[in-house]
Amino acid sequence: MKKILMNSTIIFIISTLIHSLYNYLPCFFTLIFVPINESIFEHLKMIFTSYMLFIILKYLFFNKKYNSKDIFIYFICGILNIIIFLVMYLPIYYTFKEILIVTLIIYFVSIVLSNILIERIANKNISKKAIIISKIGIVIVYIIFTLLSLYPLKVDFFFDPLNNKYGKYKLYS
Repeated sequence: MKKILMNSTIIFIISTLIHSLYNYLPCFFTLIFVPINESIFEHLKMIFTSYMLFIILKYLFFNKKYNSKDIFIYFICGILNIIIFLVMYLPIYYTFKEILIVTLIIYFVSIVLSNILIERIANKNISKKAIIISKIGIVIVYIIFTLLSLYPLKVDFFFDPLNNKYGKYKLYS
């Protein structure tokens, strides 16, 4: 459990650090990986990217040997976190609107829960086909994120309540 809490805290910190990155570095590259506004949808990109950055940090700073199984594990974990977060967050959001501290608590709990669930498969054998599919899945997820950031649907899920707009309102350099 100590490892799960430590990993969850690191992922939460990564999310915090990249949350406003687009405001400071508005370009197409950041548009792909981080939120470009305060819509619910854009925060899903932040959730997923936090897991992908966590894999990179594990190898860079913890001298961990490359293990393609980790790509599968954290791909699944990122997707699981998005699902868990939405299931917990949306009923509260649509009932009470945004309450920052509640949102942050829900987000941290969703990270911990997804990390707990993923521990169950971390020790299992993962087929090479599953690993290849997860690598392709990562690319597909980012293509979807990019397209929906550039061409958001005109529904609440894509609406930025702080700026009263949809999608990319700040033209990148």
